[in-house]
Amino acid sequence: MEFQKDFTQCIPSSNKAIDLSLWINQKLSKSFKHLLEEIKSATDIPVKKSLESVNSLSSGSYINSHFYIAHDTLFQAMQREDITAIKSALLTLNTDKHYNPLEVLYDKEFFKLILDLSIIDEPSISINHFKEFNTEYEEIFKAFSILEQVDQDAYDETKALLNKIVLCSTKLFKGLSSFRFLGTMLLAVPEELPNEEKVVYFLEWIVHETAHMYLHALLTSDPFLLNDPSETYSSPIRPDPRPIIQVLHAAFVLQRVLHVFKKAQNQYPSDETYHKLFTKKFEETKPLFDDALNTVLKNGKTTTIGKEFVQSLVDWKKAYL
Repeated sequence: MEFQKDFTQCIPSSNKAIDLSLWINQKLSKSFKHLLEEIKSATDIPVKKSLESVNSLSSGSYINSHFYIAHDTLFQAMQREDITAIKSALLTLNTDKHYNPLEVLYDKEFFKLILDLSIIDEPSISINHFKEFNTEYEEIFKAFSILEQVDQDAYDETKALLNKIVLCSTKLFKGLSSFRFLGTMLLAVPEELPNEEKVVYFLEWIVHETAHMYLHALLTSDPFLLNDPSETYSSPIRPDPRPIIQVLHAAFVLQRVLHVFKKAQNQYPSDETYHKLFTKKFEETKPLFDDALNTVLKNGKTTTIGKEFVQSLVDWKKAYL
């Protein structure tokens, strides 16, 4: 499957999400096969069962974190030429773990595995931030229910891209995702918020991290921006200057939050509490989006595909704000 031109359009679409998931899964399958061929030619480790597992990726229309974690673990082990770790990674890959399209996990071992993969991005996170939560299911699935009601396309995209939500107790971040464990997000549970505010918080960060996943997938095909990574710029959602690609990430996730919350405003006029919360979040997010988009427009050195993506954000702003 080839890269589709409409992938660069910022408005969510059910069909586009399925196509994107299929496209990125096929890319992962190809990379897996390359790694397995290297193992086969350089060692006596059997890879037949692993190849069978990987072949199922080519027709997968939603993201399964299991494969992305296994790929990263295997790649790192091969870089170290660690035979024991390679065998362990293949054993993990061969385990039949076809998860449901969405799980909310309280799994301490899985949390530790994610920490091992994300330690470069957030070195301050520790296993101490794992906590079993007993009361958040209702609010999380209420957030999904609202998303489905107000924007079916965004809901379908989330189902295609988001495979696991791992809850944690931390003030270091609110949400966290990475291509290294694509399909999984860490979600910090806020303390002492009223139920409605907690639902809106979960809705915001599920939309936010799903947007990151979407852009992570696109960037495997094209860099979008050709700026030197050492160049840093102010980002409205981070306290420290960031490379321009991270500012583009900010612009995109903020656009997605605005897109969903504008629709939520319109569909909840009679529910005073939710309407006020949606309106408040929309108004808070608008200037942040403007800031990020203006930084990219002023400083970004776009590729052809990157230019199309940025223009879609500009077009959306003209149509919706």
